[in-house]
Amino acid sequence: MLSIYYFGEIKKEASGFLLSNGFVLTIDSDELPPYDRNGRTSNVIFQNKLPTIRISAEDWRDTYYIYYIEINNKKVFEIDISKIPNVNEAVTQTMEKLKTLIKQIGY
Repeated sequence: MLSIYYFGEIKKEASGFLLSNGFVLTIDSDELPPYDRNGRTSNVIFQNKLPTIRISAEDWRDTYYIYYIEINNKKVFEIDISKIPNVNEAVTQTMEKLKTLIKQIGY
């Protein structure tokens, strides 16, 4: 499934990038038990003192192909992976935006 591959790749690349910039992975939905509501959508949350960065699917039922980046509870980027025929291109676009956002907040 396209969304599972996308999320796995973006999680891997974002983790490497953010961890090397001093962030800590605080939640990974893949590691949560099924009854934890934080695990309903695919998401990861990273923190570094003040900024909290969340990469998540919009919804697990209806819009599982829309992902977003949120910084301190404010959505700053959204991508519809169903409109991008190449998953690697979707990952590249997301990572470029993440790197730009991190630079803007001073990391």
